[in-house]
Amino acid sequence: MKPFFALIKGLFIGGLLFLLPIGIVVVVFEKLLRISRKVGEALHSMLLPGVESNVAILLIAILVLVSIALAAGIFASTAPGKRTFVALERAVLERLPVYTVIRQMVADMSGNLDRVDADDALKVVEVSYIDHQRVGFLVGHTPDGRAIVYLPGAPSALKGDVVIVDADKVADTEMKAATVMAAMGRLGTGLLDKTAA
Repeated sequence: MKPFFALIKGLFIGGLLFLLPIGIVVVVFEKLLRISRKVGEALHSMLLPGVESNVAILLIAILVLVSIALAAGIFASTAPGKRTFVALERAVLERLPVYTVIRQMVADMSGNLDRVDADDALKVVEVSYIDHQRVGFLVGHTPDGRAIVYLPGAPSALKGDVVIVDADKVADTEMKAATVMAAMGRLGTGLLDKTAA
């Protein structure tokens, strides 16, 4: 009975870890949309006084939201914006292991790899054991040169193990984080094809 409850507990925690970043994105987007709608209503009453139209308010709100996102993107591409983002990332976001994985996935899927510094990119590696290999993410190195690797689990790649292994047991791959995460969600289906590619 204990293994069953341990399995349920593991699946539940894995599910929460999977849903948490999605929930954060939904909550932030909902707040931004609410603010944009208020701004849209104010602009609508200034630009189109006396005209009642929920569609116009919604369109203005969406334009405001898109404008905010573009302005944030422009700011993020400037030197002060990059410094602000790096400081925020180091102070808060990098303390959440899930964030690093998701950030790399987004960079992989969008093809926007210049947003992730080459030294900071989440490198997908293959760790060799006596009778098998595992795919993981190189997190860093110990002072004596051993590799620190996060080994994602399946079906939730956000629940896994961190191992410290000799550097000669770690080999680089051409795979992207998004590929590994997707394959883990499918219990590894397609991972060997991608590794061979």
